[in-house]
Amino acid sequence: MTRFGTIRLRIARTRQKSFLPVGLRRFQWRAEEVSLLIREAFLRGISTRQVGGVVPPCFWTVSLRVRRPTGRKQVQMLVAYGIRRDGRRHLLAFLRSQGEGQADWEALLGDLYRRGLEGQALDLILTDGCAGLAAAIRTVSPRVRHQRCWVHKMRNILEKARKRDYDEVNVGAQAIYRAESRAQAQAAFRAFRSRWRRAYPTMVRRLQQDLPELLSFFAFPRHLWRKLRTTNVIERCFVEVRRRTRPMVCFVNVESVDRIIYSIFQRFNLEWKTHTLNLFTQAA
Repeated sequence: MTRFGTIRLRIARTRQKSFLPVGLRRFQWRAEEVSLLIREAFLRGISTRQVGGVVPPCFWTVSLRVRRPTGRKQVQMLVAYGIRRDGRRHLLAFLRSQGEGQADWEALLGDLYRRGLEGQALDLILTDGCAGLAAAIRTVSPRVRHQRCWVHKMRNILEKARKRDYDEVNVGAQAIYRAESRAQAQAAFRAFRSRWRRAYPTMVRRLQQDLPELLSFFAFPRHLWRKLRTTNVIERCFVEVRRRTRPMVCFVNVESVDRIIYSIFQRFNLEWKTHTLNLFTQAA
C-alpha cells in the first residue's frame, strides 16, 4: 500500500541475493508514509475503527478490481473535471487505465479533444503533482498555466516535519496559500524558507522549485481561489466511488465498471447543476 494506491510488485527470488527495491524491507506490505498517516490519525483522536474510513480518501488513484480470463486485475480511473469562471463545476471524462504514466494521461486529454474540448478557452490546469500528468500537459497544452494541488503539497511537507515542529511548519506553510495576494504569498514563503531551510533543506528547496505552479491560482478572481488551489472536489468524488463500489468487491467486466462510474459521476453533475440553478434563482 502506498499513498498512490495499491501497487503489485513481482520480486525475483534467489538463494544468495536479494532483489528487493530500494526502500522496501523484507515482508513489508505497507509504505512507511502510510503507517505514519495511520499513526497520526490515531494520535489525533480518531478511533481505530474510524481510521479505516479516514485513510483511503488520502490516496489519489481510484483502483477497482475487475474479473478477467486470467484472473482478477486492478484497473485505475483517470478523471478530469472542469470549473467555469462563474464557479460552476462539471465532471468531464474518465478513462480506464493500467497506470498514471504520460501516455495514459495523453490518452485522456486526447479523448477530451476529440469530443470537442479543444482547450481554446482553457486558462488553467490543476493537478495533484503526478509526474506523468505534468509531462502530458507540457506536450498537449504547453501554454496553459499549471496549478499544483496544495493539499497534496501540504501532505508532502508535513511528512518531513518532526513531531515537535509539526504545528509550526503547518501554520507557516498554510500562510503561503492563504495570503491575500501573490506578493504576500511570496513574502510568506521567504519567511518560511528563512525559518526552516537549515532544519529541512530538501523540503524547502522542493517547495521553492514548485512555488510558481503553486501560486498560479492568484491570477484568477478571488471567489475561485479555494476551488483552484486544491483537487478537493475530485477527491470527494473518489470517496463516493470507493463507498459505492466497496460492497461489490470485484466487477464482472470492464463494461460494468464504466456503467457504475458513469452513473456516480453523472449524479454529481446533476447535483451541482441543481445547486447552481437554486443559487441563481435565489439571486434573481
